[in-house]
Amino acid sequence: MKSIIALILVSTVISGVVGTVEEDSEPKNIIETKIIDSFKDMYAHLGYVSHYIGKRALEIAENNNINKKVAQKIQELSNRNCAILGIKDRKEIPYLKTTLELEGKYKEEKEETYSNLKKVESDIGKGLRNISEMVKLWKKHFHNLTESPDWEKGIARNQYVYLLLFNDYLFIFYEIAGKIVEAYKIEPREADGEEMYAKGIFIEGLKKQSKRKGSAAPKEDIDLAALTKTTFAPNTLLLERIFYDMERQIPQFSDHMETLISVFHKYRRNMELM
Repeated sequence: MKSIIALILVSTVISGVVGTVEEDSEPKNIIETKIIDSFKDMYAHLGYVSHYIGKRALEIAENNNINKKVAQKIQELSNRNCAILGIKDRKEIPYLKTTLELEGKYKEEKEETYSNLKKVESDIGKGLRNISEMVKLWKKHFHNLTESPDWEKGIARNQYVYLLLFNDYLFIFYEIAGKIVEAYKIEPREADGEEMYAKGIFIEGLKKQSKRKGSAAPKEDIDLAALTKTTFAPNTLLLERIFYDMERQIPQFSDHMETLISVFHKYRRNMELM
């Protein structure tokens, strides 16, 4: 019974919908639409994080003695990724607590972009490589500095790099994995049912934190970032096992499914190195 509940939670706890597998399972013929929606979320995720790192790095560089070549390089990477991933009107983009709340006017909305699977895989691959390089520069030169006289507040804004980067990755892939698990009635073999149940509750808690309204105390954001970092390894390991079960139990992949799985493994490898 816990295994069945776990499968429901992986899919539904993230969207806040509760039901049974029989009632809420989505037909396989609309899974491709859900996969395309997840690609849209990935573009927004990598694009906004690139924008955010670039913006914070610029603010910090203007008020600290940062090597000009380093400052220029991180801006070049930020601009390149935003162009690849369709982020626009960057001067108007507000600070966000989750990239899933990025409004349509700031991101690529052409449906044909996300239907071209070769381009999707290429764009996301380029985006991941660029953001990996950005994070290396960020960690080495920026993340312990701030432009703000309120040091704790500035550091909290720096820590949001990790909240946006790691948590939204989990939100995106746990949700689409859950949709596929339901549609194809995937049995938990590599992925333990009880662990999936517990993780579903944990992920829902993270998502509620990311959507909380109003300004949190800086220490709260710093503590949340610390929790995100320490729990990331087991969170992504379970996700990997869920995908392993999917890959072994789905008899034939559609082109969309094949692209999703390929993109997931690229994402996972890059996230683990960050």
